[in-house]
Amino acid sequence: MRNYLILLAIFMTVTNVYCQDKINFSAFTPTSLDQNKGTCFAYAATYTALTIKFAIKMEINSAQDINLNAFSSAFTASRIQSEKNFFKRLFTSCSIGGNIEKAAAVLVKYGAVPVSNQLCCYTIPKAELTLAANYAIKGYTTIIKIDTSREDFAKLMDVIKPYLLKKEPVICAIAQTESLRNNKDLIYQIKPEIDAKNDYKESNHAICVVGFDDTLNGGSLLIKNNYKSFGSNGLSWITYKDFNKYLSYAIILEDFVSTISDFPPIKKYDPSEIYK
Repeated sequence: MRNYLILLAIFMTVTNVYCQDKINFSAFTPTSLDQNKGTCFAYAATYTALTIKFAIKMEINSAQDINLNAFSSAFTASRIQSEKNFFKRLFTSCSIGGNIEKAAAVLVKYGAVPVSNQLCCYTIPKAELTLAANYAIKGYTTIIKIDTSREDFAKLMDVIKPYLLKKEPVICAIAQTESLRNNKDLIYQIKPEIDAKNDYKESNHAICVVGFDDTLNGGSLLIKNNYKSFGSNGLSWITYKDFNKYLSYAIILEDFVSTISDFPPIKKYDPSEIYK
């Protein structure tokens, strides 16, 4: 009887989780900074996704505290830049040649540092490399790769939603069109007349998915873009069908190597302090 009850409890837990029709964990999203130049890949992976994972793990609920403990996209972009050969470092900026998989690889190999330097590229001091190691992750997984024929959007959502239900931000490479880039609405409406020249096949941007709602406009994802001017404070809902037109591939970050007790103390917002 006892074993039956245990199995029943496990079944009910799993059923309740995967039968959810919505989730929204955007409250853990940092919002104080925009991406620097063309480093969207570093922003989406580090500033947005890694900060969300850290805030959830450390139970940081205050928006001010989340912004104070956000991770630096500049560190990630600078590490990617430093691994180019001499001539590429000399003649290309840190916005060239990066992608979300390279950004995730930096988080695995080097870790990350809290925001302090927002220059697009800088020479990373040794002390920062030591600090960054505290926030290294175990790995990352590519969960979606889109071929040129485009997969059915319902199948894609079946891949993405289980991660979102576990409050795992999904980092996506997308084809950002003009209407999406300039969107000011909380609920995005695709504008074919503006985007007619875009074939939606070439990814040119990176964003993070932080929720879904099966009941909104036939099913929608909540995306965090890299600009405060986008949507509502950087957030906007987009239908599954429309998102499928933009998506190229998606990854998720694995857990931190360090345990909670190993992390340096988190910063706490103090109204008497002046924050840049």
